[in-house]
Amino acid sequence: MNSIQPKSKFQNTKQAIIIFLILFIPFTIKSLEPGLEIYPAIIFPTGASTLNVQNEFRTFEKYELFALKDSLVALNSQILLKNIPSQYFHSIIKGNFGLEPYQNFFQFPFSSWKIIEGNDLNQEKKKATKSWLRTNLNEAGYSDSIFVLRKIQIKYNLYQKQIASDTIIYEKTYYLN
Repeated sequence: MNSIQPKSKFQNTKQAIIIFLILFIPFTIKSLEPGLEIYPAIIFPTGASTLNVQNEFRTFEKYELFALKDSLVALNSQILLKNIPSQYFHSIIKGNFGLEPYQNFFQFPFSSWKIIEGNDLNQEKKKATKSWLRTNLNEAGYSDSIFVLRKIQIKYNLYQKQIASDTIIYEKTYYLN
């Protein structure tokens, strides 16, 4: 007697359809509402943003922090944010470092469901956040009165293996007094 059962004729087709549905649904939701972050997510070398490709140039954006120490100097986010993991940096930026109100709405495609995202900010929380940020800056040897956030667009030349240009496209100064 032969105990080996033949495989179903459409076994691979079924698996392909299941994998397609598992991947297509999050892709569709993300395409229709770019503000939603779908899990599991794949983070590419340029982070969550897209990499613009034009001939030998690659263009991407990144955020940088600056603090005052005789002059404005680059600041590592871990100095300012201490024990907060670096993967939360973009969310903290979106929330204005807890210093200004923030609210955003996301609508689920083809439904009436909404997600409301924001910070629950009051004067007491704002004062505590400013004090914590001032302490972190002061302990690192920087002026505790301000820090600056810049969004920089970088154009990288792939053939020359160097930055062709970097342009500040957004700058915001946070006053901690």
